[in-house]
Formats: sequence, C-alpha cells, structure tokens
Amino acid sequence: MLFIISTPLYSEIKNSTKFYNEGVTAFKSGEMDKALELFIEAAQINSNYSLAHYGIGRVYLLQENKTADAVLHLKKAVELDSRFAKGYFYLGMAQLLAGKYNDSITSFKNAYERDVSLQESLYNISRAYELSGDKVSSLTYYRRYIRAKEKKDDEIF
Repeated sequence: MLFIISTPLYSEIKNSTKFYNEGVTAFKSGEMDKALELFIEAAQINSNYSLAHYGIGRVYLLQENKTADAVLHLKKAVELDSRFAKGYFYLGMAQLLAGKYNDSITSFKNAYERDVSLQESLYNISRAYELSGDKVSSLTYYRRYIRAKEKKDDEIF
C-alpha cells in the first residue's frame, strides 16, 4: 500500500511567504484591498499557512460586516498554529465585536497565557465579562490588567 503525504513544496512556501510579506507591507501602508488580495493569494498557494489566514482575518476585522469572516480566518490561523498569541488576541477582538463574549474571553486568555506582553487581553477579558453582565469577574480582570501595566512600567525604569 502506498501512502502519499501532502506537504507544501518549498516553492509554494516561498511564494506564499512572499505574498504574505507584501500583504503586511500593504496593510501597514493602509492599502487594505491590496493587502487582502495578497493574503488570499498566500492562502491559495498554501491553505495551511497560518499567517495568511491571520492576515485575511486582520483585514476583515477592519471592514464593515466582515466580522464573521474575520472570526473564521483567525480561528483557522490559531488552529494551524496553537502557539500564535497574536492570532488568539485578534480572534478575541473579532469575537468580542460579534457579541460572542464567552468565546472572546477564552481567546484572550489563550493570548495572554502565550504572551504576557499582550496585557490588553486582560482589559478585553474585563470588558467581555462586563458586557456579559458578570461585574465581579469584570472587576477582577480589570484589577489584573492594572497590576500588569504597573509591573511593566516598573520594568522599564
């Protein structure tokens, strides 16, 4: 019996990375339509490229009526790379905007567990709890956010 393992070719990885990097440049310069095209091209070349889905999700997050699409692609990004803290952070943002407060809390917690420099995750957890009506948890996470910010300011000095 012959098993064929489907893995992207080196040239596919190289091309998808090229399109992703060009997409990042376009994104940073405010050319969202161009960035989206480039991220989509990167994902078409390699559908398992986490950063391509992350880029698509980031663009959709900034577009009106595209929150569900942002959630879809950002979920794909973190499914492909479960260590991707910023992927979880922006997934949490998209879920928060979509009114999926419990999902956003989970995503923000995942982001903060993976990268404690993403202190805004704590603030957003507080906000999600507040919006869901849990004032006690909201206050708890807001206090954690304030302590984390104070600690970071102390480390800088």
